[in-house]
Amino acid sequence: MSTHTVSTELTVVPCTENFETQVPTAVTIQFSVTNEFETSFSASTTVTCWANTTLEGISNAFTRDALQTDFAQTRMRPAGGPSTSGFLIVAEEFHTVRINGVTKTASAAVNAHQEGDRPGPDLITIPGGQHGDGETPGSPPQNP
Repeated sequence: MSTHTVSTELTVVPCTENFETQVPTAVTIQFSVTNEFETSFSASTTVTCWANTTLEGISNAFTRDALQTDFAQTRMRPAGGPSTSGFLIVAEEFHTVRINGVTKTASAAVNAHQEGDRPGPDLITIPGGQHGDGETPGSPPQNP
């Protein structure tokens, strides 16, 4: 006898970060989910600094019971205006099979597909002296 399960985890990081003040950036992500029968569902979640969660941890809309199909398409976008941070998502899919009492798990991670553009930029602030250029703050630039 065998059983097989598939689950997906998302690792989310806002694109705007301030490493100088160490104040974590928060971004609210809106999800638009469409199942195989073109029925639409929606969900949202807020991520501060970073998050790793399952799809079901975000919303019941990602469960098989809610979707009533095995596959769905999901579009994600930041909520808010042009000053809202963008975000990066890595999706990791886990396939687990149990055969004759032995459990095996395999996984694959991918960057989520990106499309479109945003009117405002994202900004990463790095403290002075930590830019990787080897210069000390306040010193004249080094000649190559």
